[in-house]
Amino acid sequence: MENKYKNSTEKEMESSAWNISKDYTHSLILNNLIDIQKYRTIAVFGFSRIDSDIFVKDENLRNSARLSALKRLTDTMKALIYFSRFALKTPEHKKAFIDYLKRLEKIEDNFWKLRDDKKRGNKTIGLLLHENFFDKIIQEISSLINQIINVLNECGLIFKQEERKDLNTSITQMS
Repeated sequence: MENKYKNSTEKEMESSAWNISKDYTHSLILNNLIDIQKYRTIAVFGFSRIDSDIFVKDENLRNSARLSALKRLTDTMKALIYFSRFALKTPEHKKAFIDYLKRLEKIEDNFWKLRDDKKRGNKTIGLLLHENFFDKIIQEISSLINQIINVLNECGLIFKQEERKDLNTSITQMS
């Protein structure tokens, strides 16, 4: 009885031991997609939950959270690109991902322009954000997110290839 169990377990392991694509996709791609949405929400509002948004009135805390979330957002987007490059099927997709990385690096190079510290002597007493510039960066990042998701979808990492759904239509239908 024990040998039968051992043999069937070994056969299962042999047939699936090297196929970890579902786990890989879930842990490195899906989790990054979820984190991207979470960080984008915090970057825009300062908090992920509406009750915090309503009851926490400290603008320094809100602005600090927004900047930190923006940094995590771009870093997570870069990680998503790195972890999903294996699935890119065409030279156009590969070139697009290289362009997306360059655009993210350009955005990160401009982070210092987003903030203005209010100081009293040598002590920082307030953190102000340049909202117009911040909004432009969020718009650019949102555009990049949509472009990355479209490429991932075309490569079968979101919907199976045979399903070929339009992601924007699916999102609209869910709303």
